[in-house]
Amino acid sequence: MKKLILILLLMLSFKAFAQSEFLVNSATDSTQRSPRVAGPDLNGNYVVVWQSFNGSNDIYLQKYDKNNAKVGSEVRVNDITDGEQERPSVAMNKTGSYVVVWSSYTENEASYMYDIKAKVFPASSSPSQEFLVNRTRENTQTSPDVAIDENGNIVVVWESWFQDGSDRGIFAQRLRPDGSYEGNEFQVNTTTAFSQARPSIEFFNDGRFIIAWESWTNNQAYDVYAQCFKSDGTKENGEFRVNTTVADNQWFSSIAVNSDNSFSILWCSWEQDGDDGGIYLQRYMPDCTKKGGEFRVNTTTKFYQWLPRAKYLKDGKLAVVWSSWQTDLNREGVYYSILDTLNNNLTLERKANNYVISFQWEPDLMVKDNGDLMLFWSSWGQINKDYDVFGKNITPDYPTEVVKPSTLSHSEGQSATELIVHVLDRTKLTGHTYQVSFSFLQGKYFDMTVKDLMKGTPAVTNVPLTYGSNIFYMTDEFDGIAVELRPRFNLDLDTATAHVIASSKTNLQFRAGLPKIGKPILAPVDVALVWGKTDTLSGGAYASPLDTALNGSSKKVILIPFKAVNMQNNKKLDVLVMENTATKNNKWDPGETIILLTPPEYRTSTLNTHAQLTSPAGGASNVIMPSEGDTLFLRTLKPLSAQDSYSFSTSTDNITLGLAEAVVKPESFLLEQNYPNPFNPTTTIRFYIPKEGNVELKIFDLLGREVRTMTEGFLRSGIHSFVWNGKNDNGFQVSSGVYIYRLKSGSYMQSKKMVLTK
Repeated sequence: MKKLILILLLMLSFKAFAQSEFLVNSATDSTQRSPRVAGPDLNGNYVVVWQSFNGSNDIYLQKYDKNNAKVGSEVRVNDITDGEQERPSVAMNKTGSYVVVWSSYTENEASYMYDIKAKVFPASSSPSQEFLVNRTRENTQTSPDVAIDENGNIVVVWESWFQDGSDRGIFAQRLRPDGSYEGNEFQVNTTTAFSQARPSIEFFNDGRFIIAWESWTNNQAYDVYAQCFKSDGTKENGEFRVNTTVADNQWFSSIAVNSDNSFSILWCSWEQDGDDGGIYLQRYMPDCTKKGGEFRVNTTTKFYQWLPRAKYLKDGKLAVVWSSWQTDLNREGVYYSILDTLNNNLTLERKANNYVISFQWEPDLMVKDNGDLMLFWSSWGQINKDYDVFGKNITPDYPTEVVKPSTLSHSEGQSATELIVHVLDRTKLTGHTYQVSFSFLQGKYFDMTVKDLMKGTPAVTNVPLTYGSNIFYMTDEFDGIAVELRPRFNLDLDTATAHVIASSKTNLQFRAGLPKIGKPILAPVDVALVWGKTDTLSGGAYASPLDTALNGSSKKVILIPFKAVNMQNNKKLDVLVMENTATKNNKWDPGETIILLTPPEYRTSTLNTHAQLTSPAGGASNVIMPSEGDTLFLRTLKPLSAQDSYSFSTSTDNITLGLAEAVVKPESFLLEQNYPNPFNPTTTIRFYIPKEGNVELKIFDLLGREVRTMTEGFLRSGIHSFVWNGKNDNGFQVSSGVYIYRLKSGSYMQSKKMVLTK
């Protein structure tokens, strides 16, 4: 297979501002971590706070201007320095006023354990002294968060031990702009059983506010809950569960509020994405009702992703940042994406941190008025053998161009590895031809190299592909492009695309799968099941069988109207047919399982089996058998090898816009525009279905008359493609003109136009 098998899901491109990380904290002889950022104000200023372990544990703050230049020196926030000060949070409004909160344990107040402290920094006056926020002081109050509105009103929220009659509960206190109490502290959670913990809070622009938290449930795991409040602190309706999936832990929630008061709640869902933690979000309308379903943000699903934070851009796009384990080929790294209002990922999943040794985690972000992202995180060992706080200014753009899939060539090898060439900067394109090759590392892993064939020199070297599948692999930008690779490391049967290419009107559909009898050994071969005539004699036997298959006793006595051919060497494969006990007649009938035996060169025993094909039960009067020449193709998805090589050119003729619906969500359908279009003599129609079921793909003329049925029956979920040769169901060539192709599956139906030329 010389042409690269490409997916329909062409992700849009992304470009990062070429700015290095910068160190936030001035003191580097101790631990500085847990950063939070707030802003910007009307002048573009913003503030970063963090926790400092420097003999005594203190909270520090650094202010920045719109150019990311420090405004003054770092400042210790807490006035009382004995004991422990930890878990800071900060909020700023557009006037430039901001407030810092933290959890505090001091020796002279030791009988009260931890309390919530705060300090207000008004835009037009001196900062307040630190002050106590919580009224109830028994046991521990910790994990605070804070929000401030444009009038300077403040709400602080925290978790309090044993105050609600159970374990932890969520409590809050409204404050006036000067930090004085507005009313009494109040309980946020209605459900008090077990623990409610790790709250987050945001204001709406009308004075209302929203609080989210995680709540331990009878399922022996955490769920995310939220409660909307009026501006006076009274509850709007009741608390509501955010996550739909309730298996395992749903925790570490955060909130982002849009300018129209719609909002999103994000969290880490454990094992929902197929591995450990994944980042999920749920969107809401301004009235706190759900908008759509929960959605996975992260592309990489290997290991775990957690600690999400998010902010809206002015135009309604949503920027999300999180921490990801080993994705940067070390320990934790910081990653981000930007989503549109329909949850389409407008950017590639990108790594923020340049320095990748050990831990870069605990991220937070702010969005500048110009759309830039300011990301901050804790980094271990970058300055010394301890944590420091780093930041980075990232300017995203949203180009929609890729190198045309049809121009990508799989020049050597047979891997089903997928390659996407993203155009990040059209002005830097060289028009050169590049070769992507691989060198063996260890086990089944490789390094990737991209060579400029016109220069004869490598453009990118030693991109490691070392963590297996479900990792986002992409080169750094070079010559205006970046190469994304979706490597396949295992040999698998391609059950999604097995179908009959038919010139007849057969309605017989086959389901491919791994064999359930014999000793299965999947071979790296593709198989064609080629049909002959299905005419029968008076006794029911096939008049012209193409082969004789084994029966369940390994005797070659079953007449079959087809033959199985190894497409790698054109040799015939042995076939076994499992006849139905009640209708044994030494011939294959619809409904009887077809077993393809493993090619002899890959066998370790006489009954090694490669794959099986099942079809609907026989006996139905409406079964239309395939005709002579109809062929079912059954492919294997082959793993990457050192023999694989891909090539592409960045000639401007090869650059195309990405699909408007480029990112297909798990619950979405996608019918792609046929390619090529216009066409002569053939064109390919590709589509994606999110779940298995009965699917119909038909072609009509402009008068609505049915011309050709491409498929009509059961298909597995995934990507499917069909080639139309311009012929109708009777095998006659149709005239040139405009035709409509229509995809139906359940309640879904979509049509597109195509043009056949002569």
